[in-house]
Amino acid sequence: MMWKRILGGLLSYTPIARLRPDPNCGETANADYCFSIFRGHLINFAKQGITAFPESILELGCGASQGAGLAWLIAGSRRLHSLDVYRYATSERNLAVFDGLVKRFRSALDSADDPLFSSPILTGGRMRMLLDSNRLDLLREAIRAGGDAPDGAFLVRYTAPDYTRDTLEPDSVDFAFSQVVLQHVDDLAGLFANLHGWLKPGGFMSHWIDFSSLGTSEAWNGHWALSDGMYKLMRGKRLYLTNRLPHSEIVRIMKECDFELVADERQIKPSGIKREQLADRYRSISEEDLTTFASWILARKPLKAPEQIHADDSIAASP
Repeated sequence: MMWKRILGGLLSYTPIARLRPDPNCGETANADYCFSIFRGHLINFAKQGITAFPESILELGCGASQGAGLAWLIAGSRRLHSLDVYRYATSERNLAVFDGLVKRFRSALDSADDPLFSSPILTGGRMRMLLDSNRLDLLREAIRAGGDAPDGAFLVRYTAPDYTRDTLEPDSVDFAFSQVVLQHVDDLAGLFANLHGWLKPGGFMSHWIDFSSLGTSEAWNGHWALSDGMYKLMRGKRLYLTNRLPHSEIVRIMKECDFELVADERQIKPSGIKREQLADRYRSISEEDLTTFASWILARKPLKAPEQIHADDSIAASP
């Protein structure tokens, strides 16, 4: 199997690699999946005792639709900006996912004691008001136009693949989120610095991170047993392989970029490899990192930043 993975990396340097990846990648064009992403981030967000619903949303790596971000608009936000490294999403797909999301919200309202509505941030009564047909029609118009709704009630924007630090206004985002994205990003310091600039003082970011090998090894954490040279061959120019950063390293970079860690929930899984199998650069990895399969992290930009954080203009995912 190893030779097949290396062949995939080598093929990424050939003209065939210029072919656009499947725009229906993953489940991001599925309303149920998008609703589950929204639901998970919102419930974890609300568990921290936060009562103000975010008005301005930023999604990183939306995929085949802006569905997860659109769920936040349905639930009460007014502005959404999605960033990605490929232009997968279309207004037609967004509208189809939007209609599916509306059905999922109505179904959740019909369920007794749904935890989605168990906190002041989003109550069942408020959600019923938000599902007003006139409001939803305005939101559909904003999605169709890919910009402002006719009366300015909503803003839906999508920038891919070329975006820079100037794509969003400084201090303009209340809440940024990503789902299995950060493990693909090489320049995390640049990304976090840009997020620090875009978020309002006191704004939050929520990230679900996958630390597994993403198919580059038989063992779930076998990517940490590969030498740098071997992994470089395997990776080639492919965007969607892991940057191999363990949990503690991502948290360290986040804190160095002046974010306050609010919550950190790790998923633990027994290591699939022995410590003596680790590559030299990972030989001293902690047991905690070695067994962290995934984590959900909520962080906040301080209300008063001690100094301006600078970054390169480019924040694209790993090459």
